Amino acid sequence: MAESTRHPWRWIPTLYFGQGIPYVVVMTLSVIVYKNLGLSNADIALYTSWLYLPWVIKPLWSPVVDMFKTKRLWILSLQLVIGAALAAVAGLLFLLYYGVIDFFIGFIAGVKAFTAAVLGGIGSLPGAVLGGLAIGLIETFWSAYFSVQYKDVAAFSVLIIVLIFMPTGLLGRADVEKV
Repeated sequence: MAESTRHPWRWIPTLYFGQGIPYVVVMTLSVIVYKNLGLSNADIALYTSWLYLPWVIKPLWSPVVDMFKTKRLWILSLQLVIGAALAAVAGLLFLLYYGVIDFFIGFIAGVKAFTAAVLGGIGSLPGAVLGGLAIGLIETFWSAYFSVQYKDVAAFSVLIIVLIFMPTGLLGRADVEKV
């Protein structure tokens, strides 16, 4: 039986084909969804052209990536920029909905998020989720049976009680120092 020799670079077209499959699926499904929404062909062409944008601008932003000292610095910088952009979009949506915006809009939400993390246990992701659910349930039940104006007091009171008896939170672990 003769052994066939295959060139080691033969898999490269398969790789490019594999990379293109998700792109084709996204494009096809987006056209189907847009058509079902009743958009015209011109609008569909406009909206699906936005999906081409990452492939089009890649040659343009690759020199920018090379200007950074390390790729890690590029990723961290890009995360900061994307996070700021998403925060700006959230602020704009809030402004459009309520018509007013000030510096203290997210203060209570931030304090409650911090409270949820502390209640669940700092450094524990499942603890933070459990803490957030606990804060939500406490506020909901308090609002159902007592005055809505004091729901924040109830949530922070439960936090204080839990921290008195469990200083690391619900799912937090005590740090053990090795000597």
